[in-house]
Amino acid sequence: MMELEDIVTAIAADHYYEMAPQPTRQGIAIYINYMVNLVKAPGVISRAWEAASLCEAAPVFVTELQQKLRVALIDLLVSLAKTHPRRDDKARAFAETIIAEFRGESEQAALKEAN
Repeated sequence: MMELEDIVTAIAADHYYEMAPQPTRQGIAIYINYMVNLVKAPGVISRAWEAASLCEAAPVFVTELQQKLRVALIDLLVSLAKTHPRRDDKARAFAETIIAEFRGESEQAALKEAN
């Protein structure tokens, strides 16, 4: 799902520049790659689609990065979805499942690897 990777790339890039003590071009590439790989991990997308089909996902206590991703993913899914009475619930469940991969420790590990 290319749009998903594009969203993660854009939001991760902004987040890296806000969070890194001394951002670099090499660091941003490493950080973005780390974040995109979280989404590409085996089973992540299939779990997100399953959650969307059930219209439910475990709520996530969110970091700033996760909040930005949640909003962007919900917007994406709502715009792509056909008319459905629970379209917003499906989009929210998909987004919650994806952002669960971007825990605080994942963010810190990505920043550490990038610097």
